[in-house]
Amino acid sequence: MSIATFATLLVGLTGCGREPERRLASPEATLATLLDSYGLRDASEHEVRRRLQRRERFTLVDAETFRACFADHAGPVDEGAAGWLFGRLVARKDGWRLEPDGADVVHVTVEEPNGRARLATLVRDRRGQWKLSLARSVPPEVRARLRVLYERVRASHARLGAPSDPT
Repeated sequence: MSIATFATLLVGLTGCGREPERRLASPEATLATLLDSYGLRDASEHEVRRRLQRRERFTLVDAETFRACFADHAGPVDEGAAGWLFGRLVARKDGWRLEPDGADVVHVTVEEPNGRARLATLVRDRRGQWKLSLARSVPPEVRARLRVLYERVRASHARLGAPSDPT
């Protein structure tokens, strides 16, 4: 095997040299893609907050795209964590500030009366795509409550003879 063939094979296997998908190519692109998955990129923060206060539901336009925005979305409990994080981000979308933390981590922050508050963390994967990290963005106690809620719903579905996965 020639050196050139070996190098080509190595690049292909490791994903190096590939351009990241445009919709995830930067933290800004990922956040815009997240909003697009619900059709909310052009909605004002005021409109979003009004809808949240009225407890109106947002309609997920593209579930596959929504899930692609997360580095560690791996199952039904993560659906709840991703939804929680989405609500937290969309409610403050006009005040986002991106703060790099090294080459592969960016924090989404907003101004609070007592300083800046971190809303979420994005990480760059090996393919160069920026994705939201549920593990770094959703507090453990929130994830634990979401797991308990999921298990209750699943048990309720099982008692009723419904499918065991409520998602």
